[in-house]
Amino acid sequence: MSTPAGWYDDGSGRQRWYDGVQWTDHFAPTPVQPMHTMGPMTSSQLNVKREVSYVRPQQGHSIVMHLLLGVLVVWINVIYISVSPNHYWHA
Repeated sequence: MSTPAGWYDDGSGRQRWYDGVQWTDHFAPTPVQPMHTMGPMTSSQLNVKREVSYVRPQQGHSIVMHLLLGVLVVWINVIYISVSPNHYWHA
């Protein structure tokens, strides 16, 4: 009865590949161990700056400006249509 191929501890504490006949030169990657353990992280430990949002105050729009702009836009079209020689009601 032979041992099947797979990763096994070769006696050194590392996982090594056994191909079913002999040990190979392939070792399993070892997981990275943390240097030390810490408690819960806080923003002061992480040196994280707090996010600041700046809200620009909105300025009120003048109703007078809106009305003047609306009248101007309407009357420019009326004047253009009445003066333009390319419209059908001109003889």
